[in-house]
Amino acid sequence: MNVVIAGVSAAGLSAAEMLRRQGFDGRISLVGDEPALPYDRPPLSKEVLSGVWLPERVQLRDDAAIAGLEPDLRLGTAAIGADVRDRSIALADGSRLPHDELVVATGVRPRRLPGTDDVPGVHVLRTLPDALAPRAELDHKPRLVIVGAGFLGAEAAAVARQAGAEVTLVSDIEAPLSDVLGPELGSILIGMHRDHGVEILTGVLVREVLTAGGRAAGVRLADGRVLEAGAVLVSIGSVPNVELHGGGPQPARRAEAVRPGALHLVRPVRPQDPDLRPAPRRRQLHGGRRRRLRTQTRCPVRKTGRGQCRGPVNSIRSPRAARALVGTSWDAATKGGAIR
Repeated sequence: MNVVIAGVSAAGLSAAEMLRRQGFDGRISLVGDEPALPYDRPPLSKEVLSGVWLPERVQLRDDAAIAGLEPDLRLGTAAIGADVRDRSIALADGSRLPHDELVVATGVRPRRLPGTDDVPGVHVLRTLPDALAPRAELDHKPRLVIVGAGFLGAEAAAVARQAGAEVTLVSDIEAPLSDVLGPELGSILIGMHRDHGVEILTGVLVREVLTAGGRAAGVRLADGRVLEAGAVLVSIGSVPNVELHGGGPQPARRAEAVRPGALHLVRPVRPQDPDLRPAPRRRQLHGGRRRRLRTQTRCPVRKTGRGQCRGPVNSIRSPRAARALVGTSWDAATKGGAIR
């Protein structure tokens, strides 16, 4: 029996380990578009971007542990199509890989600003090379504009500011992070950024990235203002990788993105497609430890009979309490204690 796992990140690795733990002795093919072995992504915007960690440290399992799974590794070539009737997937190198069962863990990719895919000096943060490219630019202490003030943008702003860069954080909402943390905690964390010298512009969209000499030179805002920059980091969410679903004569599946930035799951639409499996729920795997990851939004609590929020379990009365609640401080952002 042959199981193909499309996507070689935390979820794909977890699926392979689960199969071996449960006694599966058939072939497991791990297919991924990156050449690297499975690695942890949250440290990319903190420990790797800051240079505190070497790239090798983010690998989720050492070579011996990976070899112990006895996988058929197909790294550096993406799965681009699935044929349910033929039970095979098409790879970007032109080959096809047969399977008895298929686990889809293709994840997401960063959402980009239009026309910026190949512009030097415009960065996103999703892969290890993505983190290493702006890391090299931070050595020159550039003026950096970060588009998007969610967790990723806020973390990168802290790292860049500590590296000596002038940082402007641009958000399309008036209260950055309030949509995921609530207004009080969001305002505390954004206030910490301002206290450390990060300029924050709220309630404004970026219209376009400006270029000069063949590379990014700044951004133009929707209100006409121009922000000069030596580098631009775009952190405006993610797009599910659904290309696999269009392949073959029977694209008989639907994609379900749990939330922006979450793992992309694929579930069968019809009972006659029983061999498609969603990836396991995302877990924290780094260092051999497992625990469920969950971002608690707003009222993390008991609810009334009408479903209304009754009041938070933890009352946030000070910046110190806020830092204790999220398990981090601004100064710890580059030292392994930042928000996940």
